[in-house]
Amino acid sequence: MGSRKYTINCFFAVFVLLSWAPPGFSQYTQEDSNYTSLFVDGRECRYILYVPDGYTNKALPLIIVLHGGLGTGQKMRKVGFDAYARRYGFAVAYPDAYTSPGARRPGNWNDGRETIESYRLGIDDVHFIRAMIDDIARRITLDRARIYVTGSSNGGMMSYRLAIEATDIFAAVAPVIANIPLPFYGKSTPSSGISILTISGTDDPLMPFNGGNSCATIRSPLCDHGPRSSHEGSIEVFAKSDGCSLNYATERLASIVDDGTWIEKQTFTGCNGHYEVISYIVHGGGHTWPPYSGRLRVTGHTSGNLNATKEIVEFFMRHSKS
Repeated sequence: MGSRKYTINCFFAVFVLLSWAPPGFSQYTQEDSNYTSLFVDGRECRYILYVPDGYTNKALPLIIVLHGGLGTGQKMRKVGFDAYARRYGFAVAYPDAYTSPGARRPGNWNDGRETIESYRLGIDDVHFIRAMIDDIARRITLDRARIYVTGSSNGGMMSYRLAIEATDIFAAVAPVIANIPLPFYGKSTPSSGISILTISGTDDPLMPFNGGNSCATIRSPLCDHGPRSSHEGSIEVFAKSDGCSLNYATERLASIVDDGTWIEKQTFTGCNGHYEVISYIVHGGGHTWPPYSGRLRVTGHTSGNLNATKEIVEFFMRHSKS
């Protein structure tokens, strides 16, 4: 059987779907004709599902990959999860955040910040992701004990929110270049333990490593403002819920290239059961998904000393809810 790629398109109503699509979008972005629709809270939503060759109804793990602000699921495929899906045998879902009719740019996930349109519109993206998983389960056989979520920037913050509000679904999460939004920070905690891996840059101009308002010195319509907690504060939320000691072992990874960055791996100790809490700190790194460069000059340096996708996949594959 060849690879399957399903795309579910996300617009507000049928007449809008027929008459309008935001710039850069195609009504059918998949490479074949496997197109369907999913309505969530009255809105029609979309995602791309990648299933590796040779799928024969075996229960597959699922990795959900959330794009950053003003991104798309299609763009997030470029960080390479499909190749690992073929190697390890899991499915990958790339959903798109809701985009308002007439908008000139793709939308953002409702990660809890009051400054973004999806919050003001009351978009329930936790509900959408739950509904998407159920929809995928009607198309392929899912291993419900092995569902994971990762994301970049706004998608990373949405991953944090899912890790707190949908702990019952996910075996592990991996936010990248993201901290918990400050308005959401401290309002709730995970209902149970969950393994987490984070990747953050110390010189990130859009997602301050030590917390605070993002993009404070950057003027760009593409810059997503709003206060964030620190990296340390964000990861400690999960270290505490997992029963870790809040002490961590530190390892400096061997450098692959001399590009002005180096990688510190922090592994929290004393966690309950099989839970893991791990951070990769990219010293000198900016707002990028290593080793890929950012799309804006202001994003700062990327690092050739870490393959974020590889580390995330290997972390996920050793975790299960059962």
